[in-house]
Formats: sequence, C-alpha cells, structure tokens
Amino acid sequence: MWAGSRTGKHIARLPAAEGFTVHVGSRDAWRGEAPATETGAGARPLGLDVMDAEGIDRAAARIDHLDVQRLPAPLRRSDRPRVVNVSSGTASLTRSSRPNPRFTPGSGGPQAEEGFKVNALAPGLRAADLNPRATACGGDPAEAVEAALRLALLSDDGPTGGFFSWDGTPVPW
Repeated sequence: MWAGSRTGKHIARLPAAEGFTVHVGSRDAWRGEAPATETGAGARPLGLDVMDAEGIDRAAARIDHLDVQRLPAPLRRSDRPRVVNVSSGTASLTRSSRPNPRFTPGSGGPQAEEGFKVNALAPGLRAADLNPRATACGGDPAEAVEAALRLALLSDDGPTGGFFSWDGTPVPW
C-alpha cells in the first residue's frame, strides 16, 4: 500500500496498529523506507513498480500471503481475501445518468466463488492531496480510511459486490 500521500498514510497506519504487516509499496524500496518508519511497527518497504511485470512478480514473491489489498498482489494465498476499490459517488450510474438495466455489478464477480469479498467505497470528499478542492474541503481522511478498513475486515458472511458510502450506507450502482 502506498503511504506517501495523506490518505495513504492513514490507510497504512490503522491496519499496522491492528497488528497487520503493512507492505509500503513504492517504485524503489528505499523510497518506501521513510513512510514505512512513519507508519509504525509492522510496516515494511516493498519495491513495487506496477508498470513493470517482472517487478510485480518479484514483489509478489516476497509476500507469503496477503489478506487485504490496495494495489494488485498475491491475494489468492489468503484465507480471507478482500478487495476494496476506492471509487467516488459520481461513479454511481443511478446518480449520474440514466441507469442501463443491462448493467448489473453481480455479486463480486468470479472471485466471490473463491471466497473473495469485492466491494467499492465512495469515501466522500476528503482533505487529501488529490486536488486543491479536496485539500481545502476539511473532510477528515481518517473517516474514509475507517470505512475502507470496515470493508477490508468483513466477516465471511459480509456483503460482496456492493458499493458503499463512507458511513456504510449502500450507494446505488
């Protein structure tokens, strides 16, 4: 997980505080050393250039198993794989356009049969480094991070194929 941005640092710190090992991905492992140190115990720098297929393979080989992902990695090795796609409320076809009845998100895709929980999160506008409007908005990034962690730590009987707002309410597809 990238911990170089304001939101990324929040996302990395909370699971580290819960006892997770957090792999702080950056193109060069040495660039992840400072964010990993700032993240706390259990954080490890990981060289990961997502544009380099061989580099992805090298990074994946260094990880025994993965329970939660923010970026693609060896999730199939986990007993409880979770995918949280951070999206936006404007991605809701129902809210932003006329819905197409032929489009349905399904129930988490084919990964659901393998025990994956695949959900999307609309975190709301947060004071992050995304753009000047976001930086000035005053929305606490920690609220969005807590929402992402709720989805990442779902029990086996939790939802999959859902789209949720930061406060847990369903967002219409």
